[in-house]
Amino acid sequence: MRLISPLADFAADVRAPTPSAAAELITPDGDALRQEVDALAARSAQILTERVLAERGRLEAARRALRALSPAAKLARAREQVRDLGARLTRAMSGRIALDRAALAGARGKLEAYSPLATLARGYAIVSTELDKAVVRQVDQAGAGVALRIRVSDGEVSAVSRGAAT
Repeated sequence: MRLISPLADFAADVRAPTPSAAAELITPDGDALRQEVDALAARSAQILTERVLAERGRLEAARRALRALSPAAKLARAREQVRDLGARLTRAMSGRIALDRAALAGARGKLEAYSPLATLARGYAIVSTELDKAVVRQVDQAGAGVALRIRVSDGEVSAVSRGAAT
């Protein structure tokens, strides 16, 4: 054993006067070990808590994404789009109807201005032959003795032509 001891002494960095002292030197302090274990446990708990919170956040994001992709959500979005499009269509049609009414009122005014009845109301008359009801446009269509119908704004009058006035 004499050979082992000098080799061990040569290799050791610290020399202890007794084996008990050597055991104390190589054995860590119990309080220090407990503190280190407690610190590691606290750090592990903190890391675990952070990881759980992060995973909960990811899970909630996945739930929201899944709800957004659900048929019910798609149907709700489609219904809202239909409501929006219906409202836009109603506004567009109301505007178009207002424009068409204005155009119709203008056309009605023109038609009334060009109406034969409007012409009669201004004092003119429509003369036609009694026999064939042809409108008299020229003097030679109403020769002497031809029965005529004269239409004015409030009715008709019968007359007999005396021929062309000279």
